[in-house]
Amino acid sequence: MEHWAEYSRFFIALLVIIDPFAAVPIVLVLTRTFTCREQGRIANITAVTVLLVLVVAAVTGEKLLEGMATSLASFRVGGGIVLLLMALTMLRAQTDTMRTAPA
Repeated sequence: MEHWAEYSRFFIALLVIIDPFAAVPIVLVLTRTFTCREQGRIANITAVTVLLVLVVAAVTGEKLLEGMATSLASFRVGGGIVLLLMALTMLRAQTDTMRTAPA
């Protein structure tokens, strides 16, 4: 039964990081000119692609970190810093100057 606690913690963290609920309006706007059948096809392709990327990362991630001579703990710290910086940017409501066009 102790495995379920870890699995649920992993699923919730993944859900928060990926945030599929925030992606729904973006997908709807980008596919508004498509038919319902095309929208469903795009959603299925996207879901399968995300699933494949996550599975490949889960299977090969530790070997990749070993190949780069990095520990999992340092990768977690780096990821936490990136998430912190993103959260601070969202709190200040500033646009990203690297990805924003002057126009």
